[in-house]
Amino acid sequence: MKFDNILVGNYKNNESTMHEIRMVDFGFASQYVDKSGKHLPETETEVFRSNMIFATVNQFEFRNTSRRDDMMSLCYLMVFMFNQGNVPFIAPGNLSKKHVFNYIKKVKKTIKTAELIKGIDQSGNF
Repeated sequence: MKFDNILVGNYKNNESTMHEIRMVDFGFASQYVDKSGKHLPETETEVFRSNMIFATVNQFEFRNTSRRDDMMSLCYLMVFMFNQGNVPFIAPGNLSKKHVFNYIKKVKKTIKTAELIKGIDQSGNF
């Protein structure tokens, strides 16, 4: 999930939809149930396919993503927005791409939710 995948309001020129938020991202869409409706088993991938800032631990572990990962990525994106980009999983600028990957993965595997959201105004104000 990334900012480009979020649409806000005015769906079909309808003013009553101005409060609606729609998520669209079909870049890595895949089948998640078999013909009988049962969930497919978890699989792995060889390629990391995500924005590291909004990626989930599953993505850092090279697991194929699920709808759960989409929701978790959305949460990372919202925390990023509400904290005005000040999140603990932004790596220092002097690291190589490999070290950035490992840094973000480690932070996301160990951070507690309370620590992640501590800078957000709990009143809901921006």
